[in-house]
Amino acid sequence: MTLQDNETRIKEIAKKVMEIRKPVSGFYSLLRSEVREIKKIDIFIDVDYMPTPFEIAKFYGISYLFKKIDGNMPSYISDDPPCIYISDVYNEQSYAAKILCAHELGHYFLHDGQASAMNNDSLNLYIPEESIKEYEANIFSIFLMPQIMRNESWESFPINKLNRLVYEKTIRT
Repeated sequence: MTLQDNETRIKEIAKKVMEIRKPVSGFYSLLRSEVREIKKIDIFIDVDYMPTPFEIAKFYGISYLFKKIDGNMPSYISDDPPCIYISDVYNEQSYAAKILCAHELGHYFLHDGQASAMNNDSLNLYIPEESIKEYEANIFSIFLMPQIMRNESWESFPINKLNRLVYEKTIRT
């Protein structure tokens, strides 16, 4: 994959993320608006709602479960029916679980729902296609949750280095 191909693919991923977020954001903004009206809370009036990865999954009919997962795999997605599995060492409110969900949503929306897993083995892949899929899912998760990078510029990272960085940031949280 050339640098120009990569830039083109990143733009495609960003566009895809916006297409996915927009209807979810509108749906949950409406809910928040109704709650605000009922409770007379006006603090969020000018806030553009950013749906969580779990809200995006629910909106698109993708279930998610927390369960015991053996090995070094914190999450994976299956495709029939679509379900994201996250290790039960996390909970829905944890930051790491949200990153894992966002990453698996990346596989779902970018790779035609193919079953995939985030794990330490995927960081050292010599199969370029698999490494690139992990990279794309990580970029997807960064666009959904920009706070993952905490103001670091991810664009200059080589594929395997960004994959390792996102994995380590997730596992350390």
